Amino acid sequence: MDAVMIAGYNALGLTLFRALAQSDCNIVMSPVSIGVTVAMGLAGAAGATADEMASTLGFDVARPALFAANAELLRHYAGSSSPEAARVRLANALVLTQHGEAVAQAYRDLLAGSFAAEIFTGDIARINQWVAQRTEGKIERALDSLPQDDIAVLLNAIYFKAPWSRPFNPASTFTTGFLRGYDKDEEKIEIKVNMMDGSGDWATASGPGYRAAWLPYKTASLGMIVVLPDEYAGPASVLESFDVAELARLRIELANAERSYVTLMLPRFHARTQSSLRPPPGGGRDGAGLRLDARRFQPHDGAAASGDLRRRYRCRALRHDRCHGGGY
Repeated sequence: MDAVMIAGYNALGLTLFRALAQSDCNIVMSPVSIGVTVAMGLAGAAGATADEMASTLGFDVARPALFAANAELLRHYAGSSSPEAARVRLANALVLTQHGEAVAQAYRDLLAGSFAAEIFTGDIARINQWVAQRTEGKIERALDSLPQDDIAVLLNAIYFKAPWSRPFNPASTFTTGFLRGYDKDEEKIEIKVNMMDGSGDWATASGPGYRAAWLPYKTASLGMIVVLPDEYAGPASVLESFDVAELARLRIELANAERSYVTLMLPRFHARTQSSLRPPPGGGRDGAGLRLDARRFQPHDGAAASGDLRRRYRCRALRHDRCHGGGY
């Protein structure tokens, strides 16, 4: 089940990445972060809404199996705190608004048990402090306000840090041009960046319109895949065919590749992304009429005591706010 769950999270992440990458901004996102948040929502859904959310995640298994797999994922990443080990922290929370009494204890217990979710009751300062602590200060503010007409907010923050297996030498950093693409007249668009420089035996591979390298971390099972579009291809053309199947094929090729001596130049960077994942008007459901599991939510303010709670219980928007840095 873990493999099915991770494949589902990756598929959702790639789909969203390809949509967000239509902008001219740098994009940084976490498929696990988004997938876990949707899965927490799935835990409280019913009927067609639950079916659609499960389909979005690529799941066709019973929800208890999904919840158990998420619990195992959290236990796996709560492992060693050794300086040589990768540090991954997933912070999940259920934030109750002024209508939070509608959230049944069973749903709160499910999120706490299967997703290690903290339960908050609307104290934004405390919530932001908790997120900052869980992410070593990388995400200082997760919430600016709480919706007054909704009953709860599902929140996820993720923190990742790992030392390189072969660190870059800071003394080798130099300033040079970085090719961002070409303008309409086919002239190069370049910006000046601080470039890290390193040489060694790396696993490399190629795909439709790109070359790739595997940069291992000291935790042997983890690494970063760097994808470099061919000079005249550009990121957009690579993304057209870079789906889950292509990612799986690339991972296998890199795992089996013979190491070859390569000089790698990689820019130092700090990227921040804030994206609303709510569909535009007419472009998909805005949350009206979402069907929730009545066992997870208590009707109030005259709402019908059934699984079809149409007024208060809406998914108004998903906001993805991430920052990432790349260094030595």
